[in-house]
Amino acid sequence: MKRPFSAYQGDEPYVFVCYAHENADAVYPELQRLHDAGVRIWYDEGIAPGARWSDELARALSGAALVLFFCTAQSAKSKHCQDEVNFAIDERRPLLVVQDGVVDLPPGMRLQLGAQQSILKHELSAQQFVDKLAVAIKRQLGALTASGPQKHVTTRGPRRRQALVAAIVAAIILAAALTFNAAGLRDRLWGNGGRPRIESLAVLPLENFSRDPNQDYFSDGMTEMLTANLAQISGLRVISRTSAMQYKGAHKSLPEIARELNVDAIVEGSVLASEGKVRITAQLIYAPDDKHLWAQTYDRNLSDVLLLQTEVARTIADQIEVTLTPKEELQLTGARRVDPVAQDAYLRGRYYWQQRDSGPENLKKAFDYFQQALKKDPRYALAYVGLSQYYSVLPFYSQSTPDEVFPRAKVAVARALELDNTLSEGHATLAYIKTYYDWDWEGAEAEFKRSLALNSNDSTVLHWYSRFIASLGRIDEALVEIQHARELDPLEPGLKANVGVIYYFGRRYDQAIRELKELLEKDPNFSTAHWGLGLAYEQKGMFTQAIAEFKKASGLENSGPNTVASMGHVYSAEGDRMSAMKALDKLKTFEKEGRLSPYQLAVVYAGLGETAKAFESLDRALQMRSTLLSYLKMDPRFDGLRKDPRFDRLLRRIGIPG
Repeated sequence: MKRPFSAYQGDEPYVFVCYAHENADAVYPELQRLHDAGVRIWYDEGIAPGARWSDELARALSGAALVLFFCTAQSAKSKHCQDEVNFAIDERRPLLVVQDGVVDLPPGMRLQLGAQQSILKHELSAQQFVDKLAVAIKRQLGALTASGPQKHVTTRGPRRRQALVAAIVAAIILAAALTFNAAGLRDRLWGNGGRPRIESLAVLPLENFSRDPNQDYFSDGMTEMLTANLAQISGLRVISRTSAMQYKGAHKSLPEIARELNVDAIVEGSVLASEGKVRITAQLIYAPDDKHLWAQTYDRNLSDVLLLQTEVARTIADQIEVTLTPKEELQLTGARRVDPVAQDAYLRGRYYWQQRDSGPENLKKAFDYFQQALKKDPRYALAYVGLSQYYSVLPFYSQSTPDEVFPRAKVAVARALELDNTLSEGHATLAYIKTYYDWDWEGAEAEFKRSLALNSNDSTVLHWYSRFIASLGRIDEALVEIQHARELDPLEPGLKANVGVIYYFGRRYDQAIRELKELLEKDPNFSTAHWGLGLAYEQKGMFTQAIAEFKKASGLENSGPNTVASMGHVYSAEGDRMSAMKALDKLKTFEKEGRLSPYQLAVVYAGLGETAKAFESLDRALQMRSTLLSYLKMDPRFDGLRKDPRFDRLLRRIGIPG
C-alpha cells in the first residue's frame, strides 16, 4: 500500500511510528487521521535514498518526542520492531502502545512493554479509539512542555547543535526567571505553588499488562496497596479502592472521571510480574486539563514489592508537594522485604476477600490463601489481619456462632499488631471485635481512633466508626463521620444507605426517607435501601408503604431473617397478628437451620406486645453474644420495652449506658 504522506523532517516535536509492514492497510488510515489533526509524524517513508537504514532509524528515534508502537501479532515477531522498541526504551523515549487484538508477546518484549501506557484498540469502538489515541498523544507531548514552551530538536548536523545550544540557554534563563519569580512569571505560569494545587487524588486500577485475566489479582492487589500507602498521608484526600475500581475497563476521559470522584488528580499506570521480577509504571495527571505532571517506571524483585509501593507513594507525595508528618515519613519507609510466594498468596486472598459477597466459596478461598501466606512467611502481619477479618465476618456468612470464631479473630489480630503495631487495618479489626463481641465500648473507640490516626482516608473504618457511635446515640457525630466516608468513597451505595439508617436510629424519619429514596432512584435493586426505607415508613405509621418496601427487599435478598423479622414487626404494628405469627414461624425455621439471632425473634415479640418472650429472646441473644445487640439501645422497635427495668439491666450487661 502506498505511503499516505511524507514523513516529518523539521525541528518541532514529532511522533515516531513503529509498525509491521504487513499491517500497513490498518495503520496508514490511523496515521492519516493523526496527520490531518496536525500531529507531526515520522515513519519509514522518511528514510533518504542511499542512507543506511539503521542510522536513519536511530536518528529519528533519538529525536522523537513520542514513539507510537502498533503492537500486533506481526509486529511483536518482527526483529525490526523489537529493535526499535528496545532502542526507544534505552533512549528513554516516551512509548505509547496501541494493541490490536490479543497478542502473544515474546517474554523480553512483554517485560519491556509492561511499563508503557497502552490502548487496547480491539476493546474500543472506532470513535472511542480515535478519541483516546488523540488524548494520549496530546498528554505525552504536553509533558515535554510542562516546564514551559520549548522547541524540539532533531538530531541532524550543525543545525541540531545550534538549536540545542539555544534551547539550553533559553532553559537556563527560564529556570532563573522561575526560580526568582521574575516579573511574576512563575505565578502567571503555574500559580504561587509552582504546580497545580493538588489536595485530592484517585488511583485508577493499574492495568494488567500480562493480558491474562488470571493475573488480575496481582494488578488489583498492587492498586490496593498503592492506594493504601497514599491514604496514609493526612494532607491528601485519597479516593477509596471501592469507588476507583468501578472504572476498571471504563472508557471515560480522565477529566470526566475526576469530576465524578471530585478529585484534583489521577494516578494511572500498569503492572507486570514475570520470572521473579515486577515492573510498575505510574503517571500523575492533573485532571481538570488532562495535564501530564510526572511518570516513572520501576523495576524490582518481587521480594521488594512492599518497598516499591512505599517508594512510589513517596515520589507521588514529592511531586504534588504535600508535607509529610514525621509519623507519615516513618510509615512510608518502614516496609520490609517479603517472600514472593507469601506475597502472591496474600494478594490472591485479598482478591477473593473483595468478592466475598459473590459467594461463600470466595470467602473460603480467601481464608485458604491467607493460611498459605502465613505458612510461607509466619511474620506476615497483613496476612494475620486477613485471617482475623475472615473469622470476624464468618457468623454473617455461615452457621458459625460468635463464640466459635471471634476468639480466633482476637488471636490473629493480636499477632498482627505484635508484628506491626502501625497497621491501621489491624487496629480497625480489633475495634470491630471489641464492638461486636467484647462489648468493650471504651476500648473499641480507642482502637478506632488509633486506626484513623494512622490512616484518616480509610472509608471502611470511618463507616464502621460511624455505626459504632450511632449505636451509642451520638447521632450528629456519626453523621459527620459517615459523610467523611462518602467523600472518600462517593460511588459506594452502602454508605448512603447507612446515612438513612443513622437518621432512623436518631428518630429523624423524614430525613431517613429522603436519603433512601434518593439512593433508590439511582439503584432501584439495592435491597438494604428498601429495607431501611421500610423501617422508616413503619415508624411514621405508613404501614402499607413499609410492607411494600420489605417485600421488595425480601425479593432481592431471598427473604433473609432481618427482613422477615422486620415484616413481622410491622404486621404486629398494623394489627395483622396472623401475618406476624407466620413471620415468627419462618424465623423459627431459620433458627433450626442455625441462621438466626434470637434478637430477631425479640423484634417480633416486642411488636406483638409479648414482653416476657421478647426479654427471654434478648437474654438468649446475650448468651450467644449476638452482634445485633450492639444496636439495642437505638433500635426504635424496642421503644415499648424501655420503661421496663429489665431493659436497663440488659444494656448494663452489654456495657452500654442506658
